[in-house]
Amino acid sequence: MKNRKLLEARSTIYGCLASLFSDPNSVKFDLIFNEDFQQDVLEACRRIEKGSKNGQPNLADLFSRALQRLNADEREVTAAESVQIFGHTLSKQLTPYELEHLGNEDVFFRTQKLADLSGFYRAFGLEVDSRERADHIATQSEFISFLLIKEALALSNGSSPDNVEVCHNARLDFLEEHFIDWVEIFSDNLTKVARGGFYRVVGQFLKDFISIEKLSIAKETLSDT
Repeated sequence: MKNRKLLEARSTIYGCLASLFSDPNSVKFDLIFNEDFQQDVLEACRRIEKGSKNGQPNLADLFSRALQRLNADEREVTAAESVQIFGHTLSKQLTPYELEHLGNEDVFFRTQKLADLSGFYRAFGLEVDSRERADHIATQSEFISFLLIKEALALSNGSSPDNVEVCHNARLDFLEEHFIDWVEIFSDNLTKVARGGFYRVVGQFLKDFISIEKLSIAKETLSDT
């Protein structure tokens, strides 16, 4: 039987990632400063760590360190660090966009990938903000968070197995086709380049969470066969 609380915890972490990787001057980034949100994230970290069997990542500690780093800096410092790391003049290994990690510059291929992404979003009645790209890590994380909470709510409300399965399958398909592989590489690159700043800690937080997620996804996929 699926663990609804764990699904909710994973949804919270993905929502946190959407905020952490959003523009530091945006309303979405402001959510990180909300104390209730911080407590929800810390609780979700502890629940995920408790359910993890690899015993290494310490998500709660990393998130706390990110908050400390953020509170120690002025907002302008974090914004400047974001531009320095994710600016378009730097290596594509550090860009927070999926398409830039695929190594295929063919216009038709890239258009199809974006169309596929938009198809995922539209299937659940969602549209990407015109100021954002469908392949940005924050946009994708927010969508996965939405699918997880929708699946958890379907379980708690006693919805039909078909409704639960739709969310479940869409999430696994999206993770496999559009998220896990490039984000794993991106997080590894980020921890190596962002030395000592806010994004160094955030990169490690992402990297450790993805290592747990890969195990969870493998377990879910196995149980579906």
